Amino acid sequence: MSKSKPIFDWTLSEKSHWPPFARPEPPFGPTNLEIMRSCALRVCFNASTGYERRTDYSARIGIAFHQTLQSLTEHPINATSLEQIGPEAIRRFQAELAEQERRKSEHIREQMLQPSEERVQRAMQSIVVEAQRIARNAGQQRRIIRYKHTGEQEEHLAHISNPPQGEGSIWAEVAVQSQDGLLSGRVDYAERLPDGGVRLLDYKSALRNDVPERYERQLQIYALLWYETFGEWPIEAFLYYPLTGAMNQVQIQPNVCQQQGGEARKLIKKFLENSSVASLAVPGSVCAVCDCRPWCQPFWKWQGGHKQPTEALTSAAYGFEGTIIRLELKEQYWRVTLKWRDAVVSLVAPQERFPQLHLASIGTHIRVLDTRLQGLRARPKAIVNDRSEIFIVKQ
Repeated sequence: MSKSKPIFDWTLSEKSHWPPFARPEPPFGPTNLEIMRSCALRVCFNASTGYERRTDYSARIGIAFHQTLQSLTEHPINATSLEQIGPEAIRRFQAELAEQERRKSEHIREQMLQPSEERVQRAMQSIVVEAQRIARNAGQQRRIIRYKHTGEQEEHLAHISNPPQGEGSIWAEVAVQSQDGLLSGRVDYAERLPDGGVRLLDYKSALRNDVPERYERQLQIYALLWYETFGEWPIEAFLYYPLTGAMNQVQIQPNVCQQQGGEARKLIKKFLENSSVASLAVPGSVCAVCDCRPWCQPFWKWQGGHKQPTEALTSAAYGFEGTIIRLELKEQYWRVTLKWRDAVVSLVAPQERFPQLHLASIGTHIRVLDTRLQGLRARPKAIVNDRSEIFIVKQ
């Protein structure tokens, strides 16, 4: 009989939840490499089970958008005019977004995260544009080829010496891997240009128009993996933000890409040789985007180690922990007072949002995430928002 998934009740035990037990093995993709670069411990948390996760709604929109693009590439819309394409493209996107909504409903930590209608509308407009572009390419009798990212595909890659030829050929979701097996990835979109070269395109659903270093590195790693898989260097690559319409070229120079590959391999080697899980952590501002903070011992050690009160107040926005010295439920609102460092923090929060406080009492140790402390330094108030969380630490 299989074990049922434990019910998440906003309580945690450091004995049970620390350290994360999984240590992922190669190959590593460009996204995991960037996570490893900022905090390698997060890679271990991501590979481990037993932690209730939280995915931002913007990320769920991005997943739905990417899945719709894949659908449009694998199964182009059959229409006699570009105007007929829009409704079907929107229908597919809405179906993928509904699936993400279903998954969101399964995660308690995501219940209060607010959807962004503006972002959804941008995504729908962008998916129509992409569907029409794909249809135009299909109308020009371009070949659209997709390599499935499966175990069989990875084995088959070893026997591919060259990608399919022919001007205008398009590949989507192409699985690529380094010859030493340490690096792998999946190229969103590649196209054979009139001069015979290959262009790579990497889609990002962020609302921005610049080129962060991490995105540049990812595309350069993809170019390297394309070369090591097919024996051919792409001649150009672009970072594309469909939700803003921004398109930025990333320079593909073989020596730079090989340098990035060398640095990635050193990073992986260091990760694999490090036997101390705690030493993989790099606590700091990067923790703001990590949903594993509640269970991360290095994070809480870092938070408790600030010597300057001002520094402690600033970083408390990521999370702070303390002991309850007063707890009252009045007019469906919790009124909590807790001892934190040399200060006394007050917090008012709706009972409906934080029913787990019924499990708390005077002396209970709690961890509060994503609030803002304001007011007097010795008696600040924690301001709750739709991202705020409270965890009860079992002693």
